[in-house]
Amino acid sequence: HYNFDESNTTDAVNSGSDPWPMVAEAPDVWVEGQINGAINMGWTTGVAEDFTKITDAVTISAWIRLDPNYVVAGENMAIVRNANGALNTVAPFGQFDFGLVATGDGTIFNLRASVGAGPNIIRARDTAPMPFDEWQHVAFTADGRQLRLYRNGQLVAMTSYLDSINAADTAWMSAGARMVDDGGDPPTITPESGEEEYLSGYLDDLGIWSYAWGASVIESIYTQGMAGNDLTTAVLPDLPPVPVDITFTTPTLNQDGTITLQWDGAGTLQEASGIPATWTDSANQDNPQDVSAAAGTMLYRVVGQ
Repeated sequence: HYNFDESNTTDAVNSGSDPWPMVAEAPDVWVEGQINGAINMGWTTGVAEDFTKITDAVTISAWIRLDPNYVVAGENMAIVRNANGALNTVAPFGQFDFGLVATGDGTIFNLRASVGAGPNIIRARDTAPMPFDEWQHVAFTADGRQLRLYRNGQLVAMTSYLDSINAADTAWMSAGARMVDDGGDPPTITPESGEEEYLSGYLDDLGIWSYAWGASVIESIYTQGMAGNDLTTAVLPDLPPVPVDITFTTPTLNQDGTITLQWDGAGTLQEASGIPATWTDSANQDNPQDVSAAAGTMLYRVVGQ
């Protein structure tokens, strides 16, 4: 989480769970924002040299305000992205690209989110033009099934897909431009020549979760941001517990005709007596335990806690 409330520094503090700051090119880029301060991306770009990579799902939320004095007709704009140059379906893989795409005569800009998933780039785009000189809340979520795009708390586009988000080959994350590194050690990360995609305006309260928030939470983030609450003070629901892998060991058929069930991981043993299954919690939750090899079909599963 970057709230961009700094002054006279090049480092935007990360108040989330990651330790890595967002490093700007110059110290004189801090302006009044939607929530306290903001960063003027018309004057700089930002790079976080590392971040916790997305695995199964993601939510990205931010406030932006486009400045018509900096806009270049026909050029896309990058808000935040994890990609070394283009977001590719071949190495080097990136994970996401959140920004605006120039349409029409090049002076209309539509919000667009993209994720790399398997052999495809999944995209969702808002059809309404992004206004100038107005703070707008923008967000997207991806969960392996749907990519959902939001503006000002409302769903504006959705694309269905079925795949995992690709593992990142690019360690760093950039804001305000499409960046590339020179392959050095350490790499020098700069805007890509001819494909800079500078964000012409301000950026505020950037948050990234490795979880896909529901529509009601996105709307709440917007509403609370309108009231001046950033992501450190906004009231959000608790994240669900991290799933724990549960594995059945191979059932053992005993000499007395019983079957020994045993599993790894915490959960509740459930059973059903036929197909289609109507699952109920088993009366005996011992692990391991012996069950009767009764006539007919018995199904067992363990549901994570």
